[in-house]
Amino acid sequence: MITAGAPSATMERVRVLRTLALIIAILVGLAAGSALYVTQPVYTAVRNLSTGGVVAPGKLEAHVRMLSVTLAPRDWQSAANLDRVATYIGTHLMKAGGRVSEQPYAVESGRARNVIASFGPQQGPRVVVGAHYDAAGPLPGADDNASGVAGLLELASLLGQTRTLGSRVDLVAFALEEPPYFGTKRMGSLVYAAALKREAAVVRAMISLEMIGYFSDAPNSQRFPHPALGLLYPSTGDFIAVVGRVGQGALVRQVKKAMQRTTYLDVYS
Repeated sequence: MITAGAPSATMERVRVLRTLALIIAILVGLAAGSALYVTQPVYTAVRNLSTGGVVAPGKLEAHVRMLSVTLAPRDWQSAANLDRVATYIGTHLMKAGGRVSEQPYAVESGRARNVIASFGPQQGPRVVVGAHYDAAGPLPGADDNASGVAGLLELASLLGQTRTLGSRVDLVAFALEEPPYFGTKRMGSLVYAAALKREAAVVRAMISLEMIGYFSDAPNSQRFPHPALGLLYPSTGDFIAVVGRVGQGALVRQVKKAMQRTTYLDVYS
């Protein structure tokens, strides 16, 4: 038996299902869009087409061993060792052909200093590449952050071999980024940034080389600050990551694309 209310009920169910389908589609679209925004995919990069200078793995290893073995520990209480490290870095930056300067500043434990090397034009906008040379406590800090300093020094060697640079590049070795100075006004990076602000310097980009020496092809060797990131990135620590702040997507993609063109190593962002 058919009642007069049946067609109306059927249409109502159809409207509800359509609305539900629309909501699901919107949620899926938002999730997909969020994933794309976070991961900043680059689809046009051709892999490993570098025509520039060749990186020397032996030199990278020598720098890491010097900082994490010979000159360890490098914590805030090891002022003599930190001073030796700063001298070591400055010497190699100078050998690479950089215009080397220092940025000393006072701290409770004595004196700290950032070491700066400039390449390319002396004036105009600049690109800043930095790495901190101290370590946390008595730890050797081979990855955090002797690896970043090694990358900085090898980059200096390559920049020194480059005849013409389109803009000024400043390589900066930062002091005292680990506790108890982390997050304070005595961090080397903040001291440097404050000086840039006082000079009204124009910075096109700042790239921090942080813990770039870790690699593992063991399953589940990569962990993330939040479990949700595991849905977007591999669980094996055999890749390099480019991380930027919200609103820096274009810069992240530019760096990521450049890195993809020079290596077979997977590059995520």
